[in-house]
Amino acid sequence: MKALETVPSLAGLADERQPMGVTVYRDMVFDEYFDEHASSSIITAYNNIDLYYPDDKLRCNQNIILEKKIGSGSFSDVYLAKLNGQPVALKILKQFAASGQHQAFEREIHALRRLLGNSRTLELVAYRPAPYYWIITKYMNQGTLASRLSNGPLSTEETLETLQQLALALLSLHQMTPPIFHRDVTTENTLFHNGQLRLGDFGVAVDFPSPVLDGLSPNGNPKYRAPEVRRGSPYDLSAEIYNFG
Repeated sequence: MKALETVPSLAGLADERQPMGVTVYRDMVFDEYFDEHASSSIITAYNNIDLYYPDDKLRCNQNIILEKKIGSGSFSDVYLAKLNGQPVALKILKQFAASGQHQAFEREIHALRRLLGNSRTLELVAYRPAPYYWIITKYMNQGTLASRLSNGPLSTEETLETLQQLALALLSLHQMTPPIFHRDVTTENTLFHNGQLRLGDFGVAVDFPSPVLDGLSPNGNPKYRAPEVRRGSPYDLSAEIYNFG
């Protein structure tokens, strides 16, 4: 990939007033440059951008700096960033993502907006809709359960505390009206902040419209799916309990 200086369409877009090592764009149409800049020593900054906040109000002149990539999946990347000086996590849908992933983006925004004020789930800070597909959430400073387990098994006390917190997080979803069916409870989607567990990644979450979900695709990690989900049979919230177990 060409350096910024050799791409005519980008020439002059960097803010020359910024310190050396900081590249600033005035518009967010350069998603293809995220990987290149985030993996280098260059800090990528975006000034004077428009973002939607959870109250659906559009706020202009917002500033965000990408500091480093902290996660990557098949369809999105996650960065540690600063929004107007505050640490956040920025999830960006990859450009080649199919339309199904665009729908997942809409589902996640819908779920996170419903869950505002829930202390047991990831907190939505702001978002940028199509064609950008950005989700900005509170930064979880202790990573995922998967990363903790990679350092060795939890103690009995830690295991019981984690299970209790995760059960309460699921309960908080299922007690909503209508309930939210997460459908992808995994160690990668279980995060921690200052010792508090929070459930994240609501890309396949749905509102629970009836006692039995019929004809709904078996989303989520296959190894966590309940037998009825794997068979393609109708399923209800009990499948989430199997997923949790």
